[in-house]
Amino acid sequence: MHESGIVKFKIPKDLDTDHTRFTDGLVWVRAKSKRSYDAVCKIQGIYTQAVLAVFENHDNELSHLNNGLEANTITKLITRVPQVKSVSQPYNSFDGKYKETDAEYYRRVSERLRHKNRAVTQWDYEQLVLQEFPEVFKVKCLNHTSENSYLAPGHVTLMVVPNIRNKNAFDIYQPRVSRASLNRIQNYVSELNAMQVQTHVVNPNYKEAKVEAAVRFFTQYDESFYTRQLDEDIKKYISPWAFTESKDIDFNIKLNVNQLITYLEQLYYVDYIDEIKIYVNNVLQKQALIEVDPKSILVSAKQHKVTVADQVCI
Repeated sequence: MHESGIVKFKIPKDLDTDHTRFTDGLVWVRAKSKRSYDAVCKIQGIYTQAVLAVFENHDNELSHLNNGLEANTITKLITRVPQVKSVSQPYNSFDGKYKETDAEYYRRVSERLRHKNRAVTQWDYEQLVLQEFPEVFKVKCLNHTSENSYLAPGHVTLMVVPNIRNKNAFDIYQPRVSRASLNRIQNYVSELNAMQVQTHVVNPNYKEAKVEAAVRFFTQYDESFYTRQLDEDIKKYISPWAFTESKDIDFNIKLNVNQLITYLEQLYYVDYIDEIKIYVNNVLQKQALIEVDPKSILVSAKQHKVTVADQVCI
C-alpha cells in the first residue's frame, strides 16, 4: 500500500493528439512503475486539480486534530475565486496532532526516562514508535525475527497497525500503514538501536476467517433478512473494531469455535445451529481454538456463507 500524494506534470502545447490506438483529440497520460506492485485494484480515487490545504489556527475549535477533519467538511472557499467552479474534500484530513495534555506530558517524560531515547528492549521499540508517529495505533515488537524466520539473531521486526478511527483506511477489516510511512518508521528506529541490529517494519499478515453455517431461524423471522443479519453479526463477533470505536484491534486474537456457537445460538432470532465450518484463508480448521502465527492477525472475511438448514421432523 502506498501513500496518497499530488503528482504535477506539464503538457506541451504542441503535443501530438493523433493516435493509432486511442481516441484522437485527447492527451493520454500513462503511469508506469519500474517495480511490480499489487496496488492498482486498491486505488481509492484519482482527482484532477488537487491542492494541499494546511490548517491554521485562528482560535478555532481543535477537536478535529485527534481523528482528522471529516471528509466533505470543506465545501467552498471563504473568498470566492471566479476561476474555481467548486471545491470538494473527498477524504479526512491527516497528520493533525492536538496539543499535549498534562497526562500525556508526564507519560512522555516518564517513558523518556526509561528508554533514554534508545531502542534496546521490545518495550523501547514500541513506545518510541507510538510517540513519534501518531498515525500508528499499535506496535508489536518481535525479537530475533526476520522476514523468513522466527530464529534470526540480530533481526527485529515491528508490526504496526494504523489508527482505524480515521476512515481514510481502504480496508477497515485489514488496515495497513503506507509503504512511505513504513520506511519513515524504519529509518527512525534504525538511528536509535544498535548498529548490529537490523530492523524490519511491516504490516501484519491478515488471516481471514470465513464461517459457513447452516442455521434455523424462529418461524416469525424472515429468512432472507436474517440470513444477512447473521452474516453481519458474525463479522461483529470476529472483528468488532470495524463496527464500533469502543473496541480496538488486537494482535492476539483467538477464535474459540465453541464460544462462537454459543454466541450464535443466543441471538434472539436463531433457533439452532445445524452445522458450522470455519476456514482460515480457505483452509478448513478442525481444532476448537483457532490461532495464527505471531506476524498475523485473525480477521473476519468480508462475506460469510449462511444457509437455512432443512427442517427436521420429530
